[in-house]
Amino acid sequence: MTVGISLTNGKEAIVIADSRSTASNGGRQSDSAEKLLHYQGKNYHGFLLETGSATYTEATYAQVKGSSYDSLDHLVAAVKSIYGGIFDRNDQAYLESQKKEIEKKAALIDKEEERTRYVAQEIERLMHMFGTRKSEPAYNSHFAAAGYDANANRVRLFWINENVVTELQMPYVLIGSGSDSAHLYFTAKLQGTKKETLTKEELYFYALNAHSFATLNAGVGGTPLIGITDAEKSRLVVPERTIAAVNISGAYLAEGHDGLTGKRTKNYVAEVLEDRNPGYKAIAKELGLTIETLTTLVIPYSSWQERANRQLFPTKARN
Repeated sequence: MTVGISLTNGKEAIVIADSRSTASNGGRQSDSAEKLLHYQGKNYHGFLLETGSATYTEATYAQVKGSSYDSLDHLVAAVKSIYGGIFDRNDQAYLESQKKEIEKKAALIDKEEERTRYVAQEIERLMHMFGTRKSEPAYNSHFAAAGYDANANRVRLFWINENVVTELQMPYVLIGSGSDSAHLYFTAKLQGTKKETLTKEELYFYALNAHSFATLNAGVGGTPLIGITDAEKSRLVVPERTIAAVNISGAYLAEGHDGLTGKRTKNYVAEVLEDRNPGYKAIAKELGLTIETLTTLVIPYSSWQERANRQLFPTKARN
């Protein structure tokens, strides 16, 4: 079901979404989904994030992009309404098609009493299957929004599904199957921290590390998308910078590079995400990579950890 993350200090925010998605026709997954949608209104701007069914995402985003909203509150309310309508219509179509199949089969039963009993049993079974189906990631989506609201003079975070919009007062919003690992990281590392004290560099550092932890969950993967929002604008980070930042985070968490301290990691990540000409050569050397690998190939955190563990616990060759 993937993961979506946003972390804010109230004035700035970073959003990260992986690119793995499932299709609603059977749960096959793809690593090419674009789950961040940039939005811009007269008094607000930011990003929508989504995890779950690619079918629902594309349909919801298509309608959102084709409309304009006079406030951030109206935008997130529209996302709930649009997705809720798509969700309900899909449910209704599914139930009607299954009911027709039951009726077709029942028509083959001559005795009315047996036919009635068969239909009742199959409808009961259908309701059980329907309840199970609704809990599966392939048939659901969850949305989040991180946007700067000029009227409120701050970044606002929202959690959205087909029934409700919830504005969050905590410094982060998490959605998707990888959210438990990301939440564990934030809980451990942000204990006692007020979001107003977090610097932009720390937002990048903690959000990227939470994303790296989230990749340990099944269903999280692919090349992520990163967006950055402040009072002036929102922008998507280009792929080479995103990939480099993710690799720096994974290498740092694996603790396999003595020179890659927390402070240096923060500086490297900020340099990659912000500077006009990042020092890729020095960073690649620190990580033991070529510049091409650093900026074009996402190395999962688990692979960095395995590499570090092999160095820490070398395996003796057997004769």
